[in-house]
Order: sequence, then C-alpha cells, then structure tokens
Amino acid sequence: MLVPLDEVEWIEAADYYSCLHVGAKNYLLREPIKQLAETLDPGKFVRVHRSAIVNIGQVREIIREGRSEGAVVLHNGHRLKMSKVGWQALLAATRS
Repeated sequence: MLVPLDEVEWIEAADYYSCLHVGAKNYLLREPIKQLAETLDPGKFVRVHRSAIVNIGQVREIIREGRSEGAVVLHNGHRLKMSKVGWQALLAATRS
C-alpha cells in the first residue's frame, strides 16, 4: 500500500523496521529509521530523536526541558521525546 508522505505525522523506530503513524492507522515498513531518514526531504521531515522522525507540518509545539531534553507536541496531541541534536535540527529546518 502506498501512503502519501504528506499524511505521515511521525515515524517511529521499531528494530529493523519503521512504523509510519498516519492518523489513527500505523503502517510497518521494512526499513530501519536511519536509512529512511536519509531518503526523506529534510525540509519536511526531521529526526528529533534516535527513535522518531516528525513531519514538520504536524508540529504544534516545541517544549524544552532542561539543557539537553525536550519534547515535540503534534497537532493530534501526541508528545514525542526530542534530543538536543533533534531540537537543533528542528529549529534549523523551521528557519529555512
């Protein structure tokens, strides 16, 4: 099944697979998140944690919790952990 990338809210690492979160549905893709991150448009998708990639258009709020921790809140209310590197990447992507 083909899933339009614009509909993907976020992607979660699942061992050697990636789980695409699309609305109320989840799709398992047989590709590690690292390889998937390299193929996605960096202007639309940012890896915010070693286990998560977000669709920038789905980000509602960025929360900083200390110097190296934080979270991203999506429009659907889902909250994802965000690393320091992920925070920097998300800021850089939203500024360009």
